[in-house]
Amino acid sequence: PRDLRRTGSAVMSPPRKGRVLIIDDDHLVGAMLVAHARASGFDARVTDDANLFYSLAREWKPTFVVVDLVMGEVDGLTVLKALAEMHSDAAVVIASGMGAKILDSARQFASASGLAYGGVLHKPFRRADVAAVLAAGSHAPDREGAVLDVFGDWDSEHFEEALLRAVARDELGV
Repeated sequence: PRDLRRTGSAVMSPPRKGRVLIIDDDHLVGAMLVAHARASGFDARVTDDANLFYSLAREWKPTFVVVDLVMGEVDGLTVLKALAEMHSDAAVVIASGMGAKILDSARQFASASGLAYGGVLHKPFRRADVAAVLAAGSHAPDREGAVLDVFGDWDSEHFEEALLRAVARDELGV
């Protein structure tokens, strides 16, 4: 159910936080992602058709694109390459059940291709996982071409220092 507010005689829906475009060949996963994104205050669309996805990416101008790495009809890296070629400024969220090395390779490929990296959704995921990734990307200080750092390239000493500073400044939240 949508929370609708009455303004004068017109009924208006609350403002949305952004747009999430999803490509996933599993219809149940796609429907869940749409529901979770909408519950987090985003407009969301899903497709399993690469051509429709590319068209929506150009015309609908999503804030986030969620790309499944392993699909039957199209490869997730092919989708990332096409997004880079169309100079998409949407933050890329990689959704996959693959291992950490594959996900990190996909992250590096997206970043090297000039795409803004929005995070990873490990399958199976929960509503809280989707909300956390979208919230982190929504609060990035510079959305134009910014890469959301997930400490992937940091060594443990620098990560620990940054984490301790964040704790001391009360910058962490659940």
